[in-house]
Amino acid sequence: MLTEKTCLVLGAGASLDSGLPTGRQLIYLIADRTGKVKQDESDSFGQIKTSPDIYISALEKMTNANRKDLIDQTLAFSRILRSSYPNSIDEFLAANKSPYFLEIGKIGIVLTISQFERDSNLFSQEKEEIGVAEPKFKVEMPNKNWYQSLWAKVSGGCATLEQFKESLNNLTIVTFNYDRTLEHFIYKCAIGLFGVYDLATGKINNEKSIQDVIRQLKKWSIYGQIGRLAWQRGDTAPLPFGTQFRNTEVNLSDQLVASSKSIITLAEDALYKKRQQSIMSDLVFQLQEADKIHFLGFGFHPQNLQFFKFDPWGNANLESTVVIGGTCFGISEPRKKEIEGHLSNWAYGNATNPPQLKFIKSMIPDYIEMYL
Repeated sequence: MLTEKTCLVLGAGASLDSGLPTGRQLIYLIADRTGKVKQDESDSFGQIKTSPDIYISALEKMTNANRKDLIDQTLAFSRILRSSYPNSIDEFLAANKSPYFLEIGKIGIVLTISQFERDSNLFSQEKEEIGVAEPKFKVEMPNKNWYQSLWAKVSGGCATLEQFKESLNNLTIVTFNYDRTLEHFIYKCAIGLFGVYDLATGKINNEKSIQDVIRQLKKWSIYGQIGRLAWQRGDTAPLPFGTQFRNTEVNLSDQLVASSKSIITLAEDALYKKRQQSIMSDLVFQLQEADKIHFLGFGFHPQNLQFFKFDPWGNANLESTVVIGGTCFGISEPRKKEIEGHLSNWAYGNATNPPQLKFIKSMIPDYIEMYL
């Protein structure tokens, strides 16, 4: 059970355990999908024969361009994206101002992320042998991921839904990712742990009460998310977890368009700044109230640091009792020291004896076990 105010700042590396692609993989998955758009062909009578493609159907609804231009531009997008070697899809969309590239990229993000949002990724299992001497027993065991480690910390010792609510109230999540896997995982686990099943109907009698508790989870998706889950409140139509936008399902193009509009990229400067302003006042309060701030799977890219106004590095005026740390897997030692210095200045200002930051090169589950 969480008894201290805990803030998790999640980068792209934090979503890997849930089966999502890395930022680099996302680039080439989108390049691959856009490269498979087919040109329309003429039949023997000279009539244009269109191939149903949800990608092009969605683009037609987002733009005023004709179908042939959109197909040509989507294929060009694939070639240019693949050959430009960008650090991220966001950086590519911000730098390349070619017509319709922004719309093509945002649709690609939604199509790709939704493809990997699956329960089979989150709750994967494999057979494990138990015992020393023969015969050993084989049983299906869940593959370990850090979501399970976090769930153990949040739900451990909670005998009632009210206790779980109290524990969850101590958790704040700030994510720079578009996916909804973490809140979906927490929701499914809460249903399993606290759900009261009706044997006659097969339904959960207190599902609404559990939903009300999960909705109180304080989570900020800095760049938005690919749509709201069915139990989340909002004005737009929900995008159920596990939705697969297949090529020929052009009837889902309206939903794809709505989902692409729910995410923000660096190319949309005005929207990005507006979202930053709307989030920062609440977020700063949560950071200042926190007892612990952990950066997990965070690459400390300049574009993300700017959101916190780390550039120029300001002063958050945090108490010296606030513990700050995180994982720094794949980050060089000089860069690690630089990050620690910046974060210490941002958090504690000119404190005479600022506390030691706990950035370690470990996997996220191990870090959570030690420091959360």
